[in-house]
Amino acid sequence: MFLKQNIIYVFIDASNLWEAQKVKGKFFDYEKLRNFIKKEFGGSSIEIFYYTAYPADGTRDYSLDGKHKFFTFLKKD
Repeated sequence: MFLKQNIIYVFIDASNLWEAQKVKGKFFDYEKLRNFIKKEFGGSSIEIFYYTAYPADGTRDYSLDGKHKFFTFLKKD
């Protein structure tokens, strides 16, 4: 017997989302998104994929520490 799972996949394009946030002057709350999806769709599991350009070493003069913290936040369940 197989158990049917309701797995929900969310794909986020970082570039487009960032531009929309700048235009609206509001920032996206990923925790609220996860909670909304759980409540509205009752998924047994939620997988969120966040696509972004990641600069190669030596091509930037700024720190990526904030990006690392953000990606770590997205990984937690």
